[in-house]
Amino acid sequence: MLLTSADHERIAAAVAAAEAKTRGEVVCVVIDEASPYPETPLAWAAFGALVLPLAGLALLKVTAALRHFDAPGGWGLRKPRLRMRRCSPP
Repeated sequence: MLLTSADHERIAAAVAAAEAKTRGEVVCVVIDEASPYPETPLAWAAFGALVLPLAGLALLKVTAALRHFDAPGGWGLRKPRLRMRRCSPP
């Protein structure tokens, strides 16, 4: 990022105006990157380690409930299969 002389003058004027209102000293620093943020991947890993097991457990509970309700005699939507046998008259 290149600054022109007009940019330098504007920044110097803004710093002088800010310093006139305070007792502190204002320092302007221009850099390419503020931080590589090394903690971001660690935060995502911690989030995944906490949330993904809970999501997996919830999924297991739902699939187990669905298997129970679809079982014969359960609450499934399938109609029971009837078996017919021919009986001889008494």
